[in-house]
Amino acid sequence: MISLNFAKVEKKIMNEQVVLNIKDLHVHLPTTRGVVRAVNGISMQIAEGKVLGLVGESGCGKSVACLSLLGLTKEKGWVIDGEAKLLGKNLLALEQEEIRKIRGKDIAIIMQNPLMAFNPLMTIEQHIFETINSHLSLPNKECGNLACRYLEYTGLSQPGKLLKQYPFQLSGGMIQRVMIAIALILEPKVLIADEPTTSLDVTVQRQILGQLTRLKEKVRTGMLLVSHDLGVIAQMADEVAVMYCGCIVERAPVEQLFSQPLHPYTKALLASKPKMQKKSLQTIGGQAPSLLNLDGGCQFLERCYEKSRWCSHYKQELVQYDDQHWVGCAKCGTMDVAS
Repeated sequence: MISLNFAKVEKKIMNEQVVLNIKDLHVHLPTTRGVVRAVNGISMQIAEGKVLGLVGESGCGKSVACLSLLGLTKEKGWVIDGEAKLLGKNLLALEQEEIRKIRGKDIAIIMQNPLMAFNPLMTIEQHIFETINSHLSLPNKECGNLACRYLEYTGLSQPGKLLKQYPFQLSGGMIQRVMIAIALILEPKVLIADEPTTSLDVTVQRQILGQLTRLKEKVRTGMLLVSHDLGVIAQMADEVAVMYCGCIVERAPVEQLFSQPLHPYTKALLASKPKMQKKSLQTIGGQAPSLLNLDGGCQFLERCYEKSRWCSHYKQELVQYDDQHWVGCAKCGTMDVAS
């Protein structure tokens, strides 16, 4: 067992042409009661044409991490530290005007709650045209043709009629597909998809995942896919990172993580997935700790059924288990000693 060497990891992934390189990302919110430590030093690399799946319970910091990459948390008082390089630029160090030039064109996001991202006083056409005109100079006719094409890609019929409607006139599934169309329309280098299939039925979900796959293959878009649906992650992701209390606790290729999970939290997460057999649904005991004033130890300790005498002194860090598998667990880090 060896400590994780990020230089070695980066060199290996660089051969796949990394488009987004995140190093030691921290996102904290100072409050009168203390500091909310939503993201605590995560590092990830997203390669061109690859999908990195990000999984974990609600409240573990997934969405905050995604929003911070696009500068959408700064105005709300969040303190961001670390590095997130896209095309040679550190996204975390850019001013709002600079990141607006990149957001939507080079890096785009599909929001978890799309209705909150739309202005109810603007038509769908105005929303889409605003995105296009922020980065390209196209006449309205071309903008309209482009908008209709991408709305059709996401399974929406009569796109010309839909463009004249307002967000509140559409169903949850329809507005989700409009947001996906807006995110895809400029074919970004990196796409952050935060629960992209929320509110969609199985048929439409299949269409959306197919469109995301075609985008990845067509323009080699790197994708960060956040989802609670482990089936979607298994289908779409090349690699999976498991997040708990603001930390990455395990990372591995998708097949390896699903077949040989190492961290007790990952095992519990996979075991809680509903199965076709008539068995009781397994749950993860206890509750995740508050993100307020977290220490640097193992936050899963009180819920863990594999804890040992090393755990109480463990400092949260990833160790390299094998060539492509990393895990942050005292048991895995001391496995040789234990045996």
